[in-house]
Amino acid sequence: HQYLGNWKERIILSVQSAAQQFAYQRKNVRQRNFVDQLPVNFLIIGLLEKEKVTRPEKICMSCERLDITSNATFICMDCSDILCDICLKYHKSNKATSNHDTKPISTLTDDVNIPKAFKNICALHSKKLRLFCNDHDIPCCTLCASLCHRKCDNVVTIEEKAKRFCADAGFEKLKVDIVHVSNDFDTLLSYYTECLQSNVKH
Repeated sequence: HQYLGNWKERIILSVQSAAQQFAYQRKNVRQRNFVDQLPVNFLIIGLLEKEKVTRPEKICMSCERLDITSNATFICMDCSDILCDICLKYHKSNKATSNHDTKPISTLTDDVNIPKAFKNICALHSKKLRLFCNDHDIPCCTLCASLCHRKCDNVVTIEEKAKRFCADAGFEKLKVDIVHVSNDFDTLLSYYTECLQSNVKH
């Protein structure tokens, strides 16, 4: 839901009339809370992040979350974000992210290998995510596995989970669907931009 969350305000405004049909309305769930209630699927998030990083135009992800478009020149290996010069400055000055490993995008010339460079560090224990709990559908570090998932029946390595996921028949369709969704969002954003510009002129 992280990817959708960036767009939820815009989507909510665009589907007000159609929203009456959805089940979440009948269950008295507020529209603004709907996206937040979607389960987190880390594999989907990973695919979306890869799609953003490998797209031809390198757009700063921090600026994009604020509906600002600026060219990205750096990549943060800890956050899996690509950043513009200004956002890099704040990234380095922020106490929580000052020690993050950042590199110029120009040093990572092979787009296919960019996502592989991300460290995938556990937010709780600052250890590398090496395992995947199928019972909870989340990646975890070895400490997470021993403390929080020791009673889980189906904990596998990240590599094994990735192989199974990529071997699934729906994987290629999912990648195509993600591209379509991304294109739809771009179209929607262009439409709203044109509408706003038109309203300003009048």
